[in-house]
Amino acid sequence: IKEYRLLINECLYSIFSAYLLSFARAIAEVGAVAMVGGAIAWKTNVMTTAIMMYTNRGNFTLGIALGLILLSLSLVVNIILSLAYTFLTREVCSILEAESFEPYLGFLHGIRYGRKSLALDLVEEFRQPAVDRFVLTMFNRQMISMYDFEGGEEDRIILNEEGYRKFCYEYERWMTGRNRTSGESSFRSCMRKQAGAFRRSIQKNEPYCTYSLPVVRTGEKENLKEQTL
Repeated sequence: IKEYRLLINECLYSIFSAYLLSFARAIAEVGAVAMVGGAIAWKTNVMTTAIMMYTNRGNFTLGIALGLILLSLSLVVNIILSLAYTFLTREVCSILEAESFEPYLGFLHGIRYGRKSLALDLVEEFRQPAVDRFVLTMFNRQMISMYDFEGGEEDRIILNEEGYRKFCYEYERWMTGRNRTSGESSFRSCMRKQAGAFRRSIQKNEPYCTYSLPVVRTGEKENLKEQTL
C-alpha cells in the first residue's frame, strides 16, 4: 500500500493532467458533435470534427491545414477580445477614480504590482454583457474582416490603421448607444451606476447587486425593437 501511495504521489500531476485532457476532450466541440450527430458532411460536420476525421484517415496535410485555419481564426478573435477588454478596463478605472476609489485595491482580484484589481472586479460584471456580445456582433455582421489585419514584428498579427479606426468607432457606438436587448440605458451609464452603488454599499452599508442583463420576453422585445426603429 505504501508503494502505491508513493507512486500516486510521484505521478499525481501527470494523472491530473491526463484527467483534465480527457475531460476537455469529452466535453469539447469534437466530443459533443460526435456524440450528438457524428460528422455528417454539410449537416453536423464542423472544422474540429473535420480535422479529427482527416487525421484518422491519414490525410495529415489537410488536417494540418484546417488546424492552421482554425488557429488563425482563434487568434483574430482573441486580438479583438483583448483590445476590447483593455478599453473596458481603462474606462472602468476612470469611473472608479471619479468615485474616489483606489483602483489597485480589489476584492476578487488579489493585490499585484501594476494590476488595477478593483477595476478588474467591476470589469467581470460587464465582460459578457458588453465585450463578448460586442465582439460577436462585429464578426456576425462583418463589421471587421481579414483585410483589417496585418502581420507585425516577430510574426505577430495586429490590426492595421483602418481596422483600428473601425474598432474604435464601433466600440464607442456600442458603449454609448441604447441597449436594444433590454431597452435600458447605455453600458457606459450602467457602469457609472454600478460604481455609485458600490460606493454607497461601502459608505452606507447598502446591499450591492452585480450587474446582469434583464430578462426580456418575446413580446417586450418586439416592442423595444419598434421603439428603437
